[in-house]
Amino acid sequence: MKRVFFILCVLGIVLSQNVLYAQDAFPRKASYPTLFSVVEYRLWEKDLGDESYIIYQLSAPTMLTLPITRSLVFDVTSSVISSSADDKELSGVGDVKVRAVAMIMDDTIMLTAGVNAPTGKSDMSMEEIAASGLLSRKALGFRYNRLGEGLDINVGFGIAESYEPVTLGFGVGYLIKGEYAHLEDEEDSMYKPGDQLNLTGGFDLLLSPLLLRSDAVYTIYQEDTENDMEVLKEGTRLSVSETLLLSTDRFSILLSGTYIDRGETEFLSARFGGESSVRYGAQINLGGAAILRVSRLLALKLLFDGVLIEENDSGTNDARVFGFGAGVNLGSTSTSYIDLAGKYYTGDSNDGDISLEGFSTTAAIRVMF
Repeated sequence: MKRVFFILCVLGIVLSQNVLYAQDAFPRKASYPTLFSVVEYRLWEKDLGDESYIIYQLSAPTMLTLPITRSLVFDVTSSVISSSADDKELSGVGDVKVRAVAMIMDDTIMLTAGVNAPTGKSDMSMEEIAASGLLSRKALGFRYNRLGEGLDINVGFGIAESYEPVTLGFGVGYLIKGEYAHLEDEEDSMYKPGDQLNLTGGFDLLLSPLLLRSDAVYTIYQEDTENDMEVLKEGTRLSVSETLLLSTDRFSILLSGTYIDRGETEFLSARFGGESSVRYGAQINLGGAAILRVSRLLALKLLFDGVLIEENDSGTNDARVFGFGAGVNLGSTSTSYIDLAGKYYTGDSNDGDISLEGFSTTAAIRVMF
């Protein structure tokens, strides 16, 4: 039991800074109210040869988890966001996400239901749209490229069963996207992203001191509409992730990789230049960490990550980015902890025509009441 608990702590230390804004990756059960927050500052310089510009973002996604019973948990998430891209600002408070998670049938079945409350600013000025486009570059790893959207509703079902040393899991979820005013000074222009169907499956293989985790997510998108007119249909998305953890009482090594493949995206309106289509390049995300447990309440870590993106079918938007860093975790086996980390990044895009250099600093805190 101690070894399993330590493995979960290691995964939490390494992964917590990257999953808060996704919300779905958080523990499904809780015994006490818990506050979890990650403050991140990320900055990039893009050098195009004859000119360069800075892109940065300060964000603080925060989640409050409220257990009703040991099998029913509510959580609430939002974030403060401050961004600048080539002197174009995008700042404010994001939407509030509320979710309920219930575990039934001896914790083998998970039911989820959530809502995205449109508290953030959705209608953007032309300057904010330009900033959003620069922040959305996947290789740069920014958490947010907009503040708010519409009233979204999601429901999900998952089932997991253990056949030692293997645990199998499958799930299905549906996200109903709400419409919102997306252009400043044009409140009558309403945009509705397409609904999403998510199919998931995976397994854990625990052969102490090794843990192998494999997960796959397949997403199908419906058409986006503007004022009830179909304007875009995003291609399907397949994500396959592999994680390997070698864990001892004092030292752990974690390696992870994710392959993302996107289907052909169709543009259905003159707003996007008329009817056309594009297939975005495949993406590979890499991650690694070496963790040394100095004491019961102190862990040191070395960190690595990378992003490799193929060019699209127009021969652009390829990228190669690698990051290296270190961090420290205080209180990693107690109910509360503070985790600090910093990384330096370097890379290029558009077949080397654009040089990329940046850094990130993060401070994560978890407090159980």
